[in-house]
Amino acid sequence: MTENIPLTTMQCNWKKAKYCHQNALEKNDLGDAMIKNISSYYEQSSRNKQ
Repeated sequence: MTENIPLTTMQCNWKKAKYCHQNALEKNDLGDAMIKNISSYYEQSSRNKQ
């Protein structure tokens, strides 16, 4: 893992950056809450694609 680059930031850039960014601003918490939001979003997205 590269230093000084949060995992959440990389995940957001990798997937839907706008969605992640809005979520982060709404929650105002870039820690565990953001990771949970991204994880649940990925799960929903993969279900929707099937």
